[in-house]
Amino acid sequence: MEKMFTNLLSVGILLSIALLPVRAQNSTTASGGKASGTGGTQSFSVGQVACTPNGVISAGMQQAYIVSTVTALEEAKSIDLVVAYPNPVTNTLRLIVRSSCVYKLESLRYHVYDSNGKMMQSGNFSKNDSQIDMSSLKPETYFVRVFHGEKELRSFKIIKN
Repeated sequence: MEKMFTNLLSVGILLSIALLPVRAQNSTTASGGKASGTGGTQSFSVGQVACTPNGVISAGMQQAYIVSTVTALEEAKSIDLVVAYPNPVTNTLRLIVRSSCVYKLESLRYHVYDSNGKMMQSGNFSKNDSQIDMSSLKPETYFVRVFHGEKELRSFKIIKN
């Protein structure tokens, strides 16, 4: 009798577990699709929706971040020598050369490239606060690169409104 009770209890537990809905690999995503190629097919998702305990829904768990690797002390010195703002820009972009810059201002220059890699503007630094007139450029993403001689010190991704 006791063995039969144990068997019935075991069967009951197994049935209750089996009837629970399985929620593995289930999510609501912002976008996604299927990519096919000669190597096979891969499905993907972008921006899984995240919901906090107090009911706030955020745009997703996949957040943008920048990964940079400094491979030499010389490169580490140039990371914060020049700053660019405002970004996004409407008319005038300011490039500020920090006072800690070890290079002479006259030896620094900048180039503005469009998203296709075409150079749109270039110029030299004559003072610590240089201004680039971007009012004649169409709204898109531009890249501003700052050079000392042939060496690139810094690159900025600038959005023009």
